[in-house]
Amino acid sequence: MFGSFIVEDGVELEIPVPLTDVLDFIDRDMPHFRCGEYGYNVTSGKGVLNAEWKVLVKPRILSTAAVVDLPLGYMVMEKVDDNTTTLKIPPVGHNKEDFAPIGEDEAKLFVSFIFQTLNALKTRGYIELPGVLPVE
Repeated sequence: MFGSFIVEDGVELEIPVPLTDVLDFIDRDMPHFRCGEYGYNVTSGKGVLNAEWKVLVKPRILSTAAVVDLPLGYMVMEKVDDNTTTLKIPPVGHNKEDFAPIGEDEAKLFVSFIFQTLNALKTRGYIELPGVLPVE
């Protein structure tokens, strides 16, 4: 399954927009991502103003709005120059000190999050994909 490959190997993209546009994308689009009975809570882990941001991705139960304490993974956005940003979603288990291993259900949630991220970046015209990636 392609999703397993993505979780195991991660994603790294160079996006031809400023870091502020990527952060706007995170604020505006990601709160609407859904997979089954879950949404996603994306919170800042750490950052260097106008240079790099690390955000944690945690599942949120839609019926109660409760956020699951353990993150599925994380993303890092780095400013390359004024008009280019690198977006990285490291492989799950990349930083074992910060994250416990995730199970099959959590991996499915994270794959859905990654695919929704890629689809939304395509919709905004930031990247090209040959088609829409399946999110469920």
